[in-house]
Amino acid sequence: GADAIMVDTRESTKKKKIGLAPYLGPDKRGNIYTMEEIQEFVNFCHKSNIECMLAGSVQISQAATLWSTGCDVIAVRGAIGGRNYPKEKVKRELVAQMIPSQGLNA
Repeated sequence: GADAIMVDTRESTKKKKIGLAPYLGPDKRGNIYTMEEIQEFVNFCHKSNIECMLAGSVQISQAATLWSTGCDVIAVRGAIGGRNYPKEKVKRELVAQMIPSQGLNA
């Protein structure tokens, strides 16, 4: 069996960007799942003793809300400066903003 399941979704067109979760920023991105659906997925994974990983154009402004679901991992690239890795390097200060504040040291 699997030890973890990742939901990773992002649809990008020239006119609109659509990510995993509702976006809180000014550019009015669309979303694939509601927070209730994401919470159901996290709960399902944990009830099945499987780690839950979330990805899909996740922005820093969404991190706290996604962590509050109890997910085990949030996978990002563009939000932390690595959109065109290896040309663009991941930025430590942006990674620190993705870390939940409860009990973790940045």
